[in-house]
Amino acid sequence: MGNFLSSLFGRTKPKTKQECQVTYGTSDVATVTANHSSNAEDSNALSSYWTDWSRIIRGKPLDEECKRMVFELKKLEKQIAPLEKTEKKLWDSDYKTERMNSDQLLKEIQHRVQKPESTRKGDLANLQKLDRLHHLRHEKYQVVSTLLRRVVPNNLMPRSGSEPESSGSRFWAIIVGVDKYYNDDTLSLKGCTNDATHIWQYLRTELSVPPNHIRVLAEGKFPDKSMRPKPPTRANILHALYDHLWDNKSIRPGDFIIFYFSGRGSSYSSAEVFPPKSGTPAGTIDAICPADRGLKNSKKSCPKTLDISDRELNFIFSEVRDAKAAKVTLIMDCSFAHASNIGGPKSAAVTTGTSDTRAAPPLQDATKHMLLAADNDHRRRSKTLRAHGESWKADEALIVMAACSSGEQARERIFEDDKTTTGVFTRALVSALTSHRNETISYERLRELVSPLEGQTPVVTGARSNAAVWTQADIPDQEMPVDIITR
Repeated sequence: MGNFLSSLFGRTKPKTKQECQVTYGTSDVATVTANHSSNAEDSNALSSYWTDWSRIIRGKPLDEECKRMVFELKKLEKQIAPLEKTEKKLWDSDYKTERMNSDQLLKEIQHRVQKPESTRKGDLANLQKLDRLHHLRHEKYQVVSTLLRRVVPNNLMPRSGSEPESSGSRFWAIIVGVDKYYNDDTLSLKGCTNDATHIWQYLRTELSVPPNHIRVLAEGKFPDKSMRPKPPTRANILHALYDHLWDNKSIRPGDFIIFYFSGRGSSYSSAEVFPPKSGTPAGTIDAICPADRGLKNSKKSCPKTLDISDRELNFIFSEVRDAKAAKVTLIMDCSFAHASNIGGPKSAAVTTGTSDTRAAPPLQDATKHMLLAADNDHRRRSKTLRAHGESWKADEALIVMAACSSGEQARERIFEDDKTTTGVFTRALVSALTSHRNETISYERLRELVSPLEGQTPVVTGARSNAAVWTQADIPDQEMPVDIITR
């Protein structure tokens, strides 16, 4: 566990100014500074490219595609207008004095509808309207952004994102839940698909993340058909990392990337590949275990499907972060403990894997092949970073939250309230995030809220661990102002 965390976390230069600025060429079109937003009227301080796109493109030559986008924007604005009246009416009648933006209003109505004692008329209809408004705004933003990039090619928009940081459309996520291990049924678990479902529901309900921004890799029964999961095999996990993140042109600077994994982890001795120097203990190489680990394949280089090493994940997220200027958070509900560093009665459980713990023994004679597979992947952008090398150093620019510390076991169990099996860590994590939905909390504070658990101590690593969850923004001593909503 410790090695995996130390190989992924990192340092980023803290921001000193909460300001989003949109520029076109050398002239500023709009500056939207994060400010106190007490009601809908305050949120009319909008970035002008959002409302004045027609003025910006006036007099500029438009090809057929641009004309089509102009037609689409006018159509979207007609659909948005009546829904914004509903939103403003709700603000004025129920939340005029609240410090709340559009996303938070949507969440508040969602929670009102979910309360069994709620008898307020029209809540369900209002929720449907606000949800529709959320998606239409996202559509409009995408079309406006594409149009302006075509018409004003030298623009720099959006430098740090003109949609507010709280907007669900700024999030991109990959959720992996591995219950069934095809090659060794004794390793199969029962709660990882449920974990994946809980994370999906949190992203959709609490953060309002669009379904197409979330890639799910899991097997089993799911409550929402829009999840459209695929099996959590090695090939599918790696494909999702490249296809949904690296090759995704919709991800913009400042967007938030979440990678969640629930399943088994493993730990390999680096001495198998790099003999330790005299007097120096051998290190470990941690890995996540895909569903098809150990299955035979037709590859001559290695006749079995490998785990995915922490080095390979580090490379991929490093390249994605640099290419997209995105803020990355990894959440791992698994164990990377190795039998050699636990000792005592737990060693046997770690070596063989048990039904309620989430560690797996390393694949035999696989360490070198696993590292070479990372280096030889044709999708890799950087050829200078090498996993198979003694001088390898992790890129220290990621935040990682893990279910337990080194030497401990991540566990799952049946919870009496809903009679379902889930990861102890994931259950506590979602509960803490939901309970503190209206607060700005840091990753470290979130770890404290989740701890202590049953025989496991959650860990968060990264120099930005005291920054705000997801946005990684600085948290000042005083209350953080709510970002102005872009509409």
